[in-house]
Parts: sequence; C-alpha cells; structure tokens
Amino acid sequence: MVLQDNATILYKKLHAVIYSRAKHLQTTLRENCALERLPYLTLLLQIWSEYLQRLSTIRSVFLYLDQTFALHTPKIYQIHKLALIVFEAETLVPETKHKIYDCILSLIQSERDSLIRHLTSYDEITTNSLNQSLFPLPGISLEFTEIIISVVKIFTALGLYEDFEARYFSASKTYFSSESARFAVLPPDDFFSSIAIRIATERLRVSNETLVQLSTGYPSLAQNKGYFSVHTTQSTVDLIYSEYIFSTLERVEMVLGVVGEYVKLKKYEKVKILYNIFLVNRRGDEVVRCIAATVKDLGIAVIKTEKIEDLVKFKTEVDEMVKVLGPEVEVEAGMGVGVDRISDTDASAAHTLLIKIVKEAFVGFVNMKVGKASIEERLSKYLDGVLKVKDEEDHVESVLTKCLAIFRFVKGKDLFEAYYKKDLSKRLLLSKSSSYDSEKSMIQKLAVECGSGFTQKLEGMFKDMEISKETMNDFKAALTTKPPFEIYVNVLTTAYWPTFPQFTVTLPHEMTRMVESFKTFYHSKHKGRRLTWQHNLGYCSLKAWFPKGAKELSLSFIQALILLQFNTSPEYTVSDLSTITDIPIPEIIRTVVSMAYGKHKLLIVENKNTGASGSGGSSSGSGSGSGGAGSGSVGGLKVASVSGESTVKINELFKSPNVKLKISAIQGKLPSLDAKPSSSTTSGNVSVSGGVGSNQQDDEEDEVDEADEDIERARIQKSVVIERSNLLDCFLVRVMKMRRRVGVVELFREVRDGMRFGVSGREIKERVERFIGGNYIEREENDINVLKYVA
Repeated sequence: MVLQDNATILYKKLHAVIYSRAKHLQTTLRENCALERLPYLTLLLQIWSEYLQRLSTIRSVFLYLDQTFALHTPKIYQIHKLALIVFEAETLVPETKHKIYDCILSLIQSERDSLIRHLTSYDEITTNSLNQSLFPLPGISLEFTEIIISVVKIFTALGLYEDFEARYFSASKTYFSSESARFAVLPPDDFFSSIAIRIATERLRVSNETLVQLSTGYPSLAQNKGYFSVHTTQSTVDLIYSEYIFSTLERVEMVLGVVGEYVKLKKYEKVKILYNIFLVNRRGDEVVRCIAATVKDLGIAVIKTEKIEDLVKFKTEVDEMVKVLGPEVEVEAGMGVGVDRISDTDASAAHTLLIKIVKEAFVGFVNMKVGKASIEERLSKYLDGVLKVKDEEDHVESVLTKCLAIFRFVKGKDLFEAYYKKDLSKRLLLSKSSSYDSEKSMIQKLAVECGSGFTQKLEGMFKDMEISKETMNDFKAALTTKPPFEIYVNVLTTAYWPTFPQFTVTLPHEMTRMVESFKTFYHSKHKGRRLTWQHNLGYCSLKAWFPKGAKELSLSFIQALILLQFNTSPEYTVSDLSTITDIPIPEIIRTVVSMAYGKHKLLIVENKNTGASGSGGSSSGSGSGSGGAGSGSVGGLKVASVSGESTVKINELFKSPNVKLKISAIQGKLPSLDAKPSSSTTSGNVSVSGGVGSNQQDDEEDEVDEADEDIERARIQKSVVIERSNLLDCFLVRVMKMRRRVGVVELFREVRDGMRFGVSGREIKERVERFIGGNYIEREENDINVLKYVA
C-alpha cells in the first residue's frame, strides 16, 4: 500500500486502531479506580506492559511505513511516538492521572515514614555512605520499590515527569512542614541527626543508586535503581532546607544555636555541614557571625581562668575549626551538601569574613581586664616559665609559636615588652634560661612581628652577657695571683636593662679588694665609663658549719653579707647589722625574715612581741654575687614582727638532710623600667662565688611579697604610660611635619594605625589640643576639622 501511494490511508487506519485500544485501556483504569494503591498501580503496569508489547509488534509489521512515510512526512509522528501520545491523551485522562499521582505520592510518604521510624541514628547512614540506598524496610516490600521505579519510568516516557514533579514538590512541602514542627522540639543532636537522615534518604531516590544492606539487618535488593532525577532530588533537599531550617526566623535562630553547641563540643565536621548549608542558601554571614559569637563567649570563659596555657590551647582549637571550615578542606558530604554547590566566590568570602570576625573576637576578650595581672604580664610570665624549663627544642619552639599567635592579639605590646624585659633580665642574670637558642628564637619572632626596633634592647641584653663573658676571661687571665674565691661580673649597659633599686653596702675586706681589682682592670680597658655596682642583685655560695653538719648555701648577696657577720659575734640587733653593712633597715628585716621564717630556718629572731625561730651553727666563707629576685609566695613569713630592736642570732639546732641548700629570699622592689638611656654610662652587676657560683642555684624560686609585686606592677604601668605619651607626641609631630595639612578624622586614623599599642580617640584629642595650645598646630579658619602644622 505504501508503494501504491496508499500510505496515508494505512497510517490513518493504524492510528484508529491505536486510539481504540487506548480508549479501551482508559475504560479499564477508570472502572478500577476504587482499587487500593498497590493493586491499582500493578494494573497500570500490566496495561502498560501489554501496550508496549503490542506496540512493538505493530512497529515491526509496519516498519517500512514508519521508516519511509512517517519519518519523512511533516506533521506526522512515527508509530512509537504516536502510540505514546495517544496513550497519554486517551488512556491517562486527568481523573486517572490524579489517581496514579496520589498512589505514588502515598507510597513515597509510606517510605518516608518507615525510614525515619527505623533509622534513629545518622551513623547508620554515614557508616555505609550517604550515597547508598536504605530500601526496603519493614512494611516496604521489594515489589513496593519496583512499582515506584516502574511507574516513574512511565511518567518519563510519556513526558509527564515535570507534571508529576510539581505535584511531588507540593506534597513534599506539606509533609516536610509538618515533620519539621516535630523535629524543632528535639535536642540539638537529635535535631541534626533527624534532618540528616531525612536528607540522606531523599538523596537515595536518585536513579542509578545501588541498594545495599545496612547494619539494621533488613533485607536488601542489590543493584536496585532509584527513580528520581538529580535535579528533583536536589530540589527536594533545598525544600528540606527551606522548611526545616529557614522557614521562620525562630527556626533559623534555633539552628544557629545548634551550630554554637557543636562549636562548643568541638564537633567541627558537623559545624562544617551546617556551615555549608547556609553557604548554599546564600546566608553565610549569619552562620559566620554565630560561630564568631560562640568563639567570643568561649574565649571570655577561658580568659577568666587567667591561665595562658588554656588560652593557647583554645587558640589551637579555634585554628583547627577555621581550617576545617575553609573552602580547601572537604569533609564527608552530609545533609545533601556538596562543595560543588557552593561557588568559590561565596566560600572564599565567607571564610575571609570568618577569619576577620574571629580575629576581632580574640582581640576583644584577650585584652579584657581580668584580675590584677594584665594579659601582657600573664603572657610574659608564661613565656618565662616555658623558657626556664628544659624540654625538647621542637616542643619549646612549638609553644613559642603558639604564644606568638596570642601576642598578635595583644594591644599593649609595649607593656608586654616591659614585662618581658624584666623577666628576661632575671633569667640572664640568674642563669635560669634553659636554652639561649630558644631565647634568641623568641626574640627573632618578636622582631619579625613588630620590627627590629621592638627588640633592640632585648638583643642588647644578650650582647652585654656575651661581652661580660669575654671581659671575665680577660680579667682572670690578667690576675697575677690566685684569688681566695671566684668572682664573676656582668657589666650591663644602662640603656638596655631595667633600672634596679640601689643602695651602697660595706663589703668585707677580701671582697672589697676583688671589687677594686676588677674596677682597675675594667677602667684600663674602657676609660671614661662609670660602673654602678648593684650588690643587691648578687648571689653567691657559702660554706657553713653547723653542729649537725656542714652545708653549702646558695643565697643572695645580701643574705650572705648578713650571715658573714656572725663569724665575729654570736648575735646582733637589726640596727647593728644595718650600721655594720650600710644596708637599709627595711632590707635587713626582709632578709632576716627570709632566713628565720623561711623553709630553711638559719636564724632566730627575738623581740618583745615574738618568740624565736631558726636553726643553729656557724657559717664561714666569703663572696658576693649577682643575683636577683625570683617569684613565689610569702606564705607565713611575718615581716611586721621584726623591728630595728629585734635580736638576731644563729639557730644552733638547724639541721637538714641535704648538703646543698637554696635559701629563698623575699622579693622586694623588683627592677623598674624607668631607666633613661645613656651612651656614656655603663652599669655593672657583680657576681662573686666562694664555690661554684651560679651552678649552686636550684629550681626553687624566691618568695614574692604580693604587696611589692603590686607596687612594681603599678610602677611598670606608670612608666609605660609616660613612654606612650612621649611616643604619641613624637608620632603626631612627625605626621604633621610630613603632611603639613590633614583632616582630623584622617589624622586620628593614621595615629591609631601607626601606634603599636591601643590608643583611644580621647587620648589623641588631648594631645592635639595640647599642641594647639602650644601653637605647634592650628585649625583652618574656614574648616575646623582640618589641622595644619605651624612651622
């Protein structure tokens, strides 16, 4: 018929046959609309299967018609497409379509209910990969899943998938809205797990996913297929985000609260998942500020402990979290979020904002005023302890690097320098530093961070120690006779070191000879320089003989001077000791108390108000030394119980199982930092040892008077305030000279950026007004907000 030009007649008759069959199938489906969902869908599949079989036979018979006439004739469909169009139009009428849609959506809802009911742990999903299916579950047979897959394929073949997808999204929105209300009352961890399970199971509906058995022991179907497109599944996940997380402001705040809880619990991978969800939904700023606020709250709690080691540990944890949240770090995909869905621009911008806000949070709580000691003092003391303890070099270097990270947040870097210089001076003079390499490494780190000017004085202190070592080698080589005891002198440049309280003392004859000998030698090498002797900073070793045995005492120079007096008399009053040694009475009292009421009670103090305390024996030896103060606790020492009229004598009952003893001193006024640099003056610090010298020192620290520590703290802070004022004046003058004319706002900003310490607008304003009053600066006549420099 095709060859005889009857193809059109044949095609129309074939169309009529297909149409008739489709109408018959329509009747069958409409007559069975009362069936339950599974029987009805089974009937649909049977009809569809039979229809396709007949279509295949017809197409084979009429292949020549299909390939020659239908293929090349405009507005004529090929047989297969014609049959599908007729089936969709005549068999699946609106009533039938709605019935089929309702059945499928009902089955999907049953799947959802079963999954969320039987999977109560997110780990059940992540253990076997989020991309593995969980079907079937109890109450859901293999036939159940196969029917859904087959029906969805029918929708795809007939071009009904988008129509069904719209109905599916509408039904899903209603279901998720109801379920989200139930999830909202769950604890944070359960809330997270429930959403994660819901999202994970929705992702399993993507076609071409393999179903495997989970640890639940439910039966599984290997190599079964999903039934939705990737677009449908991802849109479903986005719908879950919208309904469960972003539906209301209260819900968003609740989820952000969950983020905060996970930050506190250090569950950074879960934080990353929720963080990515906010990024996908273009709400990165909200989650970033939530994380930063949590970090600030945690930081405030840490800073209130006043422990730098806790702060260092917290900073390390925050760095780890920020690294995990970075765009370059991928965690296991979770809750439907893949890094491919987050643009590089959004990820980079959010991470940059996170770093910036976290830094601001650290600057805020690190510089909080907590307790008496400031962050600058606590950090310096912590570093002092680290650099005193012998440890592996790599570990010490790691700790120093972490401390430097804290130092970056400190506003008062000049105040830190003052405390650090004080502590460094004690470590160098008392040989308490565990490693010069570590000391220099820390100074190099500070120089890199703040510039060489910041560490100039610290480097000068090390230079003084090296020069002192060379000087002492030359001095010993110049001696013509062997001295009765060893002497070691540290010559310190006044400009580099803290200033120390001074008082003159009367030395024993042999000590005086050694001191004069060194002065003669030094002046022969360095004419025009003046040595100021700091005997109160010395330490030395004495050999003492007690009735219970001989002891080697390592003690301060002032302690040694007082003990040596008992070689000539068994007892003295405090006033007598002061007269003999020229040491002020308060210092005599402080020193006597350290030896009468301290750990080793070498002396007995008697007066009208108190009894006696100490140990017995006699001491002999000579020496003077350079030492200083340490740190510790005064404990039960009672300075107020000793007066100038109190009698002091050796405690003849003193005994100790140890031969070598470290006699702690009560730390009095510590070195202050108000030294005025002088290029022509050199300060000398003398160290003399009757035994081994500084090697006699052990790890026991001197005891600290808390009141004196407060006084010294106030002195340091006052000196720093004065120095800051001078630096601010210099900077203002330099800026005005360079700019000649500048706006007030711009000047304030430039000053704040140029100072290495925090400076308030009020302080800048006061200094500017002072310069205006001194006619160094004046305001523009036409614009009071513009300043100009007066030459």
